[in-house]
Amino acid sequence: MSTVGLFDMLTIDRSHGGFTFTCDAPAVPCDASNLVVKAVAALVDSVAKGSSAGLIASLNSSNHLTEKEVGGDARDSDVEPRNREGGATTDFGLSVALQKRIPVGAGLGGGSSDGAFTLLALNHLWNLNLSRQRLMDIAKSIGSDVPFFINAPSAIVRGRGEDVQKTERPTGKTAKWVPIIFWPRPMPTPLVYRKFDELRLGKESNLSPEPPWSQWVKLKSQELLPHLINDLEPAAFAIDPQLGQVRTGLESLLARPVRMSGSGSSLFSLYDQRQEAEAAARLVMQRRKLQVLTVELAPVLADSLNE
Repeated sequence: MSTVGLFDMLTIDRSHGGFTFTCDAPAVPCDASNLVVKAVAALVDSVAKGSSAGLIASLNSSNHLTEKEVGGDARDSDVEPRNREGGATTDFGLSVALQKRIPVGAGLGGGSSDGAFTLLALNHLWNLNLSRQRLMDIAKSIGSDVPFFINAPSAIVRGRGEDVQKTERPTGKTAKWVPIIFWPRPMPTPLVYRKFDELRLGKESNLSPEPPWSQWVKLKSQELLPHLINDLEPAAFAIDPQLGQVRTGLESLLARPVRMSGSGSSLFSLYDQRQEAEAAARLVMQRRKLQVLTVELAPVLADSLNE
């Protein structure tokens, strides 16, 4: 798995006497099902023995762009957040605002990345100094893809997402640029996995023996693309046959493989040079009238939270 250069924006500030969470996207729930809220609750529970019950209890998902006031404290904690002077504090007051840029239901891991970076940010803000492994253990309780984003930008992920092995990112003149093609209809992940089970898809032989991952990062795009397999594609295309037809048409238009990202619905291909990827994006926008964004694969950013 690799990240791409497309980001949501999380603004996290200290507050007094509660927890507020807002999001600018009406399709995103602001209740306890949101992975940002789950991350806050899981971290508080981990360091303060279940204190999130009061913190999360009052969340009301009915209104977006309205603060959700939640009471709660961190008394009786064995590992407490530290204040700016380094001393212990019992105030878990927090204000979190999420600006969505990653489309919902596109298979791009937007919610999982938000949950992961909430953990990283609070570890920093509260001076917890939790190890990467401790954060990984908390991330596993939040969602299957959250541990990967703790170890971004590139990693080999096994099991349900709990086994994450960091790997090299593509560098030099290798597959480095990604035109992401956005399908206008979201693809609900649970529905895709249910269809996957119904169709009895997936072959263990696809990963037995495991591919030579360390060699893949050195391949050019035309060499790498034929190796990429997404077992969820048949399930997603069974749910939305038009998406499968569009993928086939794009492969003819671009004269190279086009894959689905995650559980869909976004599609992508790979290029070695940015100019090539941007030319492909323009062609798709002109001929297919679809929204396309060209981004870097596995970018490395100056970020103190992910050092």
